[in-house]
Amino acid sequence: MTPCTVSAEFVSAINQAGFYAELAAGGLPTPRMFESRIQQLAHLNSTSRVPIALNLLFLNPTQWRFQWPAVQQLLSRGLPIGSITIGAGVPSPEAADELLATARRIGLRFVGFKPGSAEAMRDVIEMAQRNPGSDIMLQWTGGRAGGHHSFEDMHAPVLDQYSELRSCPNLIL
Repeated sequence: MTPCTVSAEFVSAINQAGFYAELAAGGLPTPRMFESRIQQLAHLNSTSRVPIALNLLFLNPTQWRFQWPAVQQLLSRGLPIGSITIGAGVPSPEAADELLATARRIGLRFVGFKPGSAEAMRDVIEMAQRNPGSDIMLQWTGGRAGGHHSFEDMHAPVLDQYSELRSCPNLIL
């Protein structure tokens, strides 16, 4: 993520090669920087078949307050944003359900979450169960595997909850 994928050129190169990469919005702390970087990425990706994917920090309320509404506005103006990932925190059930309803309404294909604990992973599973009309990505890095979003083992939470994870047809691990 930041600082690597805050670069539109870098993310576009990955997309042009046919792969998924998220623009790290945590490194875009002002509305002007955020919107101009997404517009730049849209221009660079004009020949790519991979839609724009954004990683938004839920933990940063200042950025969240302008970035999520800006995503909605940019989509309404026709920018090819296909997904967002909510990093650094999982919203409450009520906030998550509202977010997913909005994402469906505005045409986002996927909403991803990066839970930082086994409990937060269960919260995402429950979110997927409550919202069968939403395609949800669960991105788990674990802390012992080099991920900085968790202090938990990489494998144990996934193995412990694997059957639950796979029982949700709208949940992508």
